[in-house]
Amino acid sequence: HTLNEVEKSEQELKLESLGDSLQKLVHSNEEKLAQFKDIIERVDFDITFQPIMNIKTKEADHYETLSHFRQGDIGDWVKFGEDAGISDLLDLAVTERTMNYVNYKASETRTIFSIKVSNKSIEQAGFLDAFEEQLLKREYSHRIMLEISNSAHIQNLQKITDFVQKFSEAGYKIGLDDFSPSPALLKYLQHMPISFVKVDGRYISKLLDSEKIQQQIEKLAHACKRRNVLTIAKHVEEQAQEDILKKLGIDYAQGFLYGKAAANPSFIPPSK
Repeated sequence: HTLNEVEKSEQELKLESLGDSLQKLVHSNEEKLAQFKDIIERVDFDITFQPIMNIKTKEADHYETLSHFRQGDIGDWVKFGEDAGISDLLDLAVTERTMNYVNYKASETRTIFSIKVSNKSIEQAGFLDAFEEQLLKREYSHRIMLEISNSAHIQNLQKITDFVQKFSEAGYKIGLDDFSPSPALLKYLQHMPISFVKVDGRYISKLLDSEKIQQQIEKLAHACKRRNVLTIAKHVEEQAQEDILKKLGIDYAQGFLYGKAAANPSFIPPSK
């Protein structure tokens, strides 16, 4: 992470020696590392929930759990955790909070929640066992889904495959987040028992102006349907986007068109 910060500090490096700048950045990141760990240990962060909507029925299918640190941008914190090799601490903490939420606040409902797990965490030694131990505290495979982030940047495919295989066999639905409609990623569907993919929001933001992207997403939707894999479009903000996605064969959508993340989701009532 420190080296990444150096690349962002070219202007400062012109005024100071490289050694002094590195020393300052190392010290700064040591403080940030301690702050990150302290936030996790004190559970000093919030979780909110954003709906994933069925495009055809206009009903919420499930809610994604999102974490928010009370200081700083959560995206920056997540990137820092991944660069520092401690993203597993956040993923385990968010999983624990989500399970507690289901147990204490949503136990009388049928609402389903998805938890994002960084591919960097899965690739860390010991994470698979720690995550399994945490999930086995309660039998929530019917209430919790798992989505693996940064699917375009998987480095250890075998560890990701082992993770998907293990928890699929335990009854969990598992998906790939930040999925791009590229031939390279489509191959993942052949090697893993994936239940859903979430189309990278960068493609959705260009959807209305690019026939090429529309064709790519349609091809992805058809490939997924052949394998009984559901598709979710991220960052849907306009009705026109949803209209096209429906024609292209996308199953679900997530974005400000349907609602921002909120502290309390609109619960799906218990079955009669």
